[in-house]
Amino acid sequence: FHVLETAGVNYAKAMAIALPDPTSIRLCLKRALELSPELDLVVRATQDKNIEVLYQLGAKEVVQPEFEASLEMASHLLMDVGLGKELIEQKMQQIRQDHYLDLRPEWSAAQVSQHLQKVTQDLNRRWYDLPVNSPLIGMTLEELDMRRLIGVSLMAIRRADGTEIDYPHNGTRLESGDRLLVVGADEELTALVDFAQGSIAVPGGASAFQWVTVQVNSPILGNNLADLIYKDYGIKVQAIRRDGKLSGNPTNVDLKVGDQVLLCGNLPQHYPEQMEKLLDKPFAIQALSDVHE
Repeated sequence: FHVLETAGVNYAKAMAIALPDPTSIRLCLKRALELSPELDLVVRATQDKNIEVLYQLGAKEVVQPEFEASLEMASHLLMDVGLGKELIEQKMQQIRQDHYLDLRPEWSAAQVSQHLQKVTQDLNRRWYDLPVNSPLIGMTLEELDMRRLIGVSLMAIRRADGTEIDYPHNGTRLESGDRLLVVGADEELTALVDFAQGSIAVPGGASAFQWVTVQVNSPILGNNLADLIYKDYGIKVQAIRRDGKLSGNPTNVDLKVGDQVLLCGNLPQHYPEQMEKLLDKPFAIQALSDVHE
C-alpha cells in the first residue's frame, strides 16, 4: 500500500499491473482502487481461471498472454486465407469483450464457487445479509455501482432459496433475503452497512456523481467541503477518502491535498466550469441516466 501511495497512484489516471503472483495481483488491484476509485486498470492474468475475479474486483481490462498469442496467430492465418482484416479484428475484439470465454475450459457451478472462495481468502471478505427493508432491494448492480460509490466489490449473491450467483453481472437485481459476498477494506464494509440501510443514498434519476481529487493549488484546501459545496453549488458530498481510507460522514472535515471526495447532485450543464475553478482540475459529470443507457 505504501509503495502505491509513494508512486502517486492516487493522482494517476491509468495503471497496468503485471505482477507474477496471483495473490499480489489481487491485493495490488484492490489497494490501487482504494487510493483512486476512478483509476483505469489494465491487469495481466497469469492464469485463465483468474480472469473473472480480476474483472469483479474492478479491473477495466484483463489481458491473458497465452490467449492473446492464440488470437494473434489465428488473425495471421485468417488473413492469409483471405478473410477481411476488419472482420477478423471485430471477431477478436468480441472474444476479448467476452473475457476469452470461447477459449476457456468450461467449469461447473460448483467448481466456480470453490475457486471463488479460494481466491478471496487473501482478501478482506464478508458475507453480508441484506436488510429486509433495504432500499437496495429491486435495484440492479449497475444502478447501485457499489464499487465506485463505496469501494466494495460484490463477488457473489446467495439467494434466499440457496441459489448462488458467482460473479453477478450488472443486470442482476438484488432480492429480499439475499446474502452478499463482498470484498473491501473495513471502512468500506462499514459504508456498505450504511448504504444498505439507506444512510448513504443512491444517486437516482438524472443525478450525477464523481470522485474528484483535491489538488495542490485548489482554493478549498483547509475548508469544510461539505458546507462549501452544498451552499454554493447545491452538490452533496457523499464520502471522502484520505490515505486510501473511506469516510461516509464528511461533515466538519478540513480538506488536505490528495483527499478524494465523492460529489453527488442534480448538476446543471454550467456547473463543470465552476467546479473546475473550485477544484483546480477538469470536472466531468457522470450522470446515472447516461450510465444506464
